[in-house]
Amino acid sequence: ENLDSIASVPLNQVTFDNTVAKLMTPPNYKTNPAVAAVKFLQHCSTDASIREHASKAGKALSASRVEGRMRKDVYERVKAFSNTPEAQTSLNDYQQHFLKASLEDFERAGLALLSEDGEIL
Repeated sequence: ENLDSIASVPLNQVTFDNTVAKLMTPPNYKTNPAVAAVKFLQHCSTDASIREHASKAGKALSASRVEGRMRKDVYERVKAFSNTPEAQTSLNDYQQHFLKASLEDFERAGLALLSEDGEIL
């Protein structure tokens, strides 16, 4: 839902609030509190059933994050935002770091490659 709303923004209307800020909220955010909670239960619960269910939940959250990082439409908006004057002059240190890290995540997934090269990857 968050990713779809980012992808629907026209490339010439991207802002921090309608792109990067949405990636900074659960379930997209790298340090999602839900992930921390399920990982804790997965590794620390004395109940085997809880550990099993927490493991499944952790895998589902991880798969969702990977899927999000494979969305070229979202990458294109984040990349377009990174080239705006707002991105160059208006972000605090943390926001700049998050933007850079997000672009690196997308690019590690191969989204900056030309279509032919991306297919090979």
